[in-house]
Amino acid sequence: MASPQKENGYTALANELVDAFAKINLSSYEWRIVFGIIRHSYGWNKKEAILTYSQIESFCKIKKCHISRTINSLLRKQIITKEGKKYTLQKDYEKWGVPLQEVPLQEVPLQVIKGSSTGNKRVPLQELKTGKKRNNINNLQGAKDIYKDIYKDISLRERLLKLWITHFPNLTFPETLAKKVDYFFYQLEQNKITSIDKIKNIKAYIKSLDVEESFPNIVEREAEREKLERQQLEKLKREKIERQKMKTVEMKKLISEFRNQLERKDAICA
Repeated sequence: MASPQKENGYTALANELVDAFAKINLSSYEWRIVFGIIRHSYGWNKKEAILTYSQIESFCKIKKCHISRTINSLLRKQIITKEGKKYTLQKDYEKWGVPLQEVPLQEVPLQVIKGSSTGNKRVPLQELKTGKKRNNINNLQGAKDIYKDIYKDISLRERLLKLWITHFPNLTFPETLAKKVDYFFYQLEQNKITSIDKIKNIKAYIKSLDVEESFPNIVEREAEREKLERQQLEKLKREKIERQKMKTVEMKKLISEFRNQLERKDAICA
């Protein structure tokens, strides 16, 4: 049984900072890295943590392939700062690029744990009082109803924001235009826009776009790209195996010819 004691070491954080943390939404990977940096800085009475990707992977239990993306996301949100391998927590939470959620207590739905044949689940208190069940409580349709617009997804907005910063570092990205921004990049990918330089006002142009309902969004396009990359890698692997086989056959042939030559020389000498 775990029994953590302050005497074995502790990390001192200002209550005001902890209160700010309690009001922001970050992904699970982002929280892991934030607390990893806190542990290796404030946990050692230092303002900065010197960490390698291997150390982050070991401490935060995150694969290296996800670390760079997560750190870049935290840097964009100004939760942390980085200089080489030195990571620092941005204590001035007013500079954070994520809003502090101020939710009135009365707006939080009351929930209780209710046992069922499939396990425990959270059920609104009103449902127990009225005996009425909400629709789709045991499937994922409810989630689809809540998030009909895929462009409300945080990770999707982050991908679009990364593209936007890459192409237009001096322009801001309005979230209300997320779908049109994605469609704009889709047109670029399909070479339907041959030159960005000819567009005088990027924002005005994007606002004027008529979005095709059937166009593949950025998640679908990236999935297709990953699929093609996997196919290309598999093709390269097969070609490498074939080359190895050919080399093996050629090597066996050369060895066989060399043996025959030796046998002929031995026969002549005899």
